[in-house]
Amino acid sequence: MEYLDLRRNRLTGNIPRTFGMMESMKHFHGENNMLSGEVPAELGKWRHVTIINLENNPLLSNALPQEVRAITKGL
Repeated sequence: MEYLDLRRNRLTGNIPRTFGMMESMKHFHGENNMLSGEVPAELGKWRHVTIINLENNPLLSNALPQEVRAITKGL
């Protein structure tokens, strides 16, 4: 899967660690939900990603794991 758009779906809970298995991910939109917890380090496997948008999830931790920061430099 290369594109996943989950924005504005009133989603709650954590981002599943298994999302990291979608290694060909290019665009991930998860903004405007009620996601909570930590951003999983497994998302760092998304080597081809150009967009990760998690804005407006008030319960989601703002701290990105090092693995995710490494792939998002310049995004």
